[in-house]
Amino acid sequence: MNLASVADYHRLHGDDYHSDRSREVKYRAILSLADFEGADVLDVGCGERRFDDYLPASARYTGIDLLEGVNVLDYRTRHGIVVANGILYRLGEVGQVRKLIRHVWTLAETALIF
Repeated sequence: MNLASVADYHRLHGDDYHSDRSREVKYRAILSLADFEGADVLDVGCGERRFDDYLPASARYTGIDLLEGVNVLDYRTRHGIVVANGILYRLGEVGQVRKLIRHVWTLAETALIF
């Protein structure tokens, strides 16, 4: 599966959160893994940018997504915390997953959360 087909799938099926409760449970779990207070956060595969609603007001949020025409492999700006929630399985091929992980690792200054 290439990145264009991942974007096409997302356009057709939306995000993986089938309910507000499901989304809240996943986001709260992510928030428990690092100190997001005052953090510079990059949300890879942000979809509709809903994670921003759960962050402390002091956090600085940047969301990027294929649906917006932004390929993370072309993105170079470093951030304190990088969150890449629910995207790896959509890539399909192990080589693409490895490439993505290696790249987002270079973007994270303090934490990388999948």
